[in-house]
Amino acid sequence: MRSRAGRDREGPIWEYGPYRAHQVSAGSQPDWYMGVADGLLRVMPGWEINAWGHTLALDNLIPLLAGVGLFLALGAYPCVESWATSDDRDQNLLDRPRNRPTGTGLVPHGSASASSPCRLSSTS
Repeated sequence: MRSRAGRDREGPIWEYGPYRAHQVSAGSQPDWYMGVADGLLRVMPGWEINAWGHTLALDNLIPLLAGVGLFLALGAYPCVESWATSDDRDQNLLDRPRNRPTGTGLVPHGSASASSPCRLSSTS
């Protein structure tokens, strides 16, 4: 883990210095969740449905629904886990993995799935 921390870096801002709006085309810095939206939009093909003289652009609708579903699943996970395991004890952030094997396996999988669209949105 320590070797990975030194080798793989996520956005080493100390190499680029402070954010300067005049160096980018849009004068704003997007929040992290916009990476999810951008990544989902980039991988969707340009599908459209024409019905009754109206065009429904599925290339925007499907990523929107997928993104909303992703964030709803992330928000509902603690409630669903406590319901599925019938666990009504106090929930602590630093529980031992041996005491919570389901959460130890599912939470990293969920975070990797949630970060995939962010990686898709990168252009480098």
